Amino acid sequence: SSSDVSFDLELDGFFTENGGGYLSNDTELHLPLDQNRTLMAVFTPNSQNLLPTEINQNTILTAANSPYIALADLTVRPNVSLSMEPGAEIQLAEGASIYINGQFSANGNEDLPVTIRGIGVNGRWGALCFENTTAPSSFSYMRIDGATTGADAVRFKAAVSIGMIIVGRLR
Repeated sequence: SSSDVSFDLELDGFFTENGGGYLSNDTELHLPLDQNRTLMAVFTPNSQNLLPTEINQNTILTAANSPYIALADLTVRPNVSLSMEPGAEIQLAEGASIYINGQFSANGNEDLPVTIRGIGVNGRWGALCFENTTAPSSFSYMRIDGATTGADAVRFKAAVSIGMIIVGRLR
């Protein structure tokens, strides 16, 4: 049980001394520790709250299904919105950033802020990067923990950064 990682745990044990076979497939395993034993945990990811690398359709992240996990950069495509309702949380892998080309709405409240942070206790992640967005974005009561810079630290050098590409000539 952990407050910063969400997963279901199933423990299966097996004998290797007698050619294999599970000790148990019950929800509880009682194993006397009266001699040296080696236990190996094999985890499989729970993709229920795993975010894709691209948001291609309007998406709402809810508090009830939080935290949402991003293992790589997350891009919100042009003309698409990503919304976080009060209490929703995104956790990002080390160095992963959120790139907004569409619209981002993260409006928490005083009692239920929205949170974007790295995975783990001291998790460091990239940045929230707005680039050539197709619609206005808004955020309030948003908590950002562990942010660093975007992959292009010259253009995205802060926890929340805005980058623009100007096409044409200025007169």
